[in-house]
Amino acid sequence: MQHLYVIALVDAITSGLDVELALQRTKDILSARGHQKLWPKVLGGALQQLERTAKANKPCVTLVQPDAVAADAIVAHLTKLQLPTEYRLKYDPSLVGGMVVTHNHVVYDSSYKKQLLDLYHAITCTPPAVTK
Repeated sequence: MQHLYVIALVDAITSGLDVELALQRTKDILSARGHQKLWPKVLGGALQQLERTAKANKPCVTLVQPDAVAADAIVAHLTKLQLPTEYRLKYDPSLVGGMVVTHNHVVYDSSYKKQLLDLYHAITCTPPAVTK
């Protein structure tokens, strides 16, 4: 039953309803039904759901090391790809350079590692391996 209240609260907030109003209405409904003890769990569940949603909407930028690419260059690249400019960072030393951007299960690979592998496969006439 708690998860239904969480879903209703998250839907109300994401649909554009004022947050304070959505919280107050949910609290009133819980009180009217005698479920006021569920309020802390409903509030915590809604917060977790909203945080997960916000995190999923940010592109993940993978770099070879911290400060390998300037922040304004990352933002310019994300803008060129028409992606949100708020991002999360990850590091992978095997990239050699450049960056890999992942957003909504789509990978935009502009790393030197990929370019070197593409060049190698073009020279040796071997098809690139499919990565999983």
